Amino acid sequence: MLKLHNINEQKRNTILKYLINHPKIAWIGNLEGNYDIAFIAYVKDQVQLQETINTLFEKFNKYIMKKTISISLNAEFFPRDYLIDKERTSFKKISYKYYKNFIELDEIDNQICTILGKNSRTSAIELSKEIKISPDTILQRLKKLKKEEIILGYNIILDQEKINQSHYKLLIFLSNLSKQKEDKLLSFCRSNNRVISVIRTLAEWDYEIDLEMKDVNQLKNFTMELTNSFSDIIKDYDSIRILNMPKYTFFP
Repeated sequence: MLKLHNINEQKRNTILKYLINHPKIAWIGNLEGNYDIAFIAYVKDQVQLQETINTLFEKFNKYIMKKTISISLNAEFFPRDYLIDKERTSFKKISYKYYKNFIELDEIDNQICTILGKNSRTSAIELSKEIKISPDTILQRLKKLKKEEIILGYNIILDQEKINQSHYKLLIFLSNLSKQKEDKLLSFCRSNNRVISVIRTLAEWDYEIDLEMKDVNQLKNFTMELTNSFSDIIKDYDSIRILNMPKYTFFP
């Protein structure tokens, strides 16, 4: 996450354009709050991460007041039950975590994942035309990618402004944590149909909770209930509004 200074809209857009075109950047958020821009970089190790950050600072150091790094350890993504006024009593989550054993993708699998990363609704027939292999081969490869848990699920991106709501990210700072208390906190978040993801992080904060709310009062009600219910373990929280997401892919 970046806090900027000495900047106008043109300079901000220059930074965003650089991040959009960067091959290792998977997601970008335009923010309102204590930070101005957030981005996710997919890297193999800390050396590659440092190289990515150094290159960014070489170009834009005079505009960056502060940077904060958050390493995503695992994450859960949830369906948007609220779109059909459905309470979340049960759900099928999509989740990822760190794996010790790695799977090498060949060129065709890479092409499939790249195309689906841009548009997950691309059909097998459309994939076969673009990659120039048979639809049956595409289907077999998709089945294998799902079995190997390379493809975990599919998601949508909403234009929040068009449906008159806002996307918020809560940064949760915890203390006096136990496994039992953590499980109760996660159950609380999972049961709210406005929560779209919960991310465990290695950062100044411990969890990132993404919510899509119809107004700021709904956000306040959620944070009040959250902090009152878990006052023994939540020592602080910060809220950030994500204005828009110029880039979003899980396979950069």
